[in-house]
Amino acid sequence: MRISLRDLGLIIHLGHQGKPCSFLGQVQDNFTVVHTNGIHIVKVQFCGCYGECSQPKFQLLWGSWLPASTEDPHTAFTFEVLNAYHLLSLQGKISHEDYYLSVSRHTDNTGLDPPKACNYTASEYPKLTLQRIGTLNFYMLSGYGNI
Repeated sequence: MRISLRDLGLIIHLGHQGKPCSFLGQVQDNFTVVHTNGIHIVKVQFCGCYGECSQPKFQLLWGSWLPASTEDPHTAFTFEVLNAYHLLSLQGKISHEDYYLSVSRHTDNTGLDPPKACNYTASEYPKLTLQRIGTLNFYMLSGYGNI
């Protein structure tokens, strides 16, 4: 039986270096985070005191997480997992799908209950997210930004 970090009581507070905000914002109970050590389900508490900049997509980016969508995100990729993929793809020519499957194996290596990101299993990994990671990789190689 797999127990998520959310089930253990972990709450990620965004906007104040991990500390709770006095103006509590939106709460996501089933937020999926893809990190180098696996795919995790966490509870995220957004900050509510930044006005226009309090949109979840901005808070996720400030927390070094890339949201999988810009409108009402429920999944994010840490900058560490994107950087690790970037380095492996340059050296080992690893594909997006193979890297994602290797990360998902950290969560469940049996293959009996594959973790879901973006409401898809590892074998149904969404093409849009793959294209976003590929686009980020292109921009990083072109010198437009650094993760």
